[in-house]
Amino acid sequence: MQSIKIGDIVQADYKSAAVLHEFGLPFYLYTAHTLAEACQARGLNIAQVVRSLESVGKVQSPALTWQEYPIEVIIHYLRLTHKVFIQEKLPYMASLIQNLEILPAHQTLVKDLQWLFPLFQEDFTKHIQEEEDSLFRYILTLLQAQQGTCKQGELYYQMQKYSIQFFALDHHTHDDEMRGIRELTNGYVLDKPENLHLKVIFEELKALERALIVHAQVEDEILFVKALRLEQQVKDIIAAKSQWN
Repeated sequence: MQSIKIGDIVQADYKSAAVLHEFGLPFYLYTAHTLAEACQARGLNIAQVVRSLESVGKVQSPALTWQEYPIEVIIHYLRLTHKVFIQEKLPYMASLIQNLEILPAHQTLVKDLQWLFPLFQEDFTKHIQEEEDSLFRYILTLLQAQQGTCKQGELYYQMQKYSIQFFALDHHTHDDEMRGIRELTNGYVLDKPENLHLKVIFEELKALERALIVHAQVEDEILFVKALRLEQQVKDIIAAKSQWN
């Protein structure tokens, strides 16, 4: 692999670009260099870079039956994916897009994408922060109430302010967050796919949308179902206590 050009490595698997990015090696600045030449220029340990590149695509997620997991584990997973989106995926894609040259064949597309993606990134980040500060906090408060470890004042305040049905309806409006970018890029299809930099961006956009679809399915089909059941259990507990009082 050391003698292969950076451009050819990325052309063979676009995910290699993200690996190189993690090492501080923007592929689009070294497409004509071999991996050895690029690593030498950046002062990188080539053996370490090669191992990371060779691991691309080898790690697979285990098959999970989400219905069997407790709600706190699902929230933990969702928080981890939020962290990956905000701290790793989106900054990497933003860097790719902002460093894309204005191409004569795609001048309008590139300018529009460089304008639209930061807006998407800002809105998506805000959505995630609001979700963690309100939805996740509310569900965990319900869980504490079910377990008898929640302060009554906090529980009363949360249940007066929120409901799982409210969150579910609000979440539905965010389910297609990438619609604008998808329409701008014609469904991530290039009419002239010879530009490697733009090809990597389109592949990353497609991968991001797939990840967001899975993320939304876990929330819509698993988290909200479990949370609705939990909320009702807490209401039943409160009603039972009221009768005894």
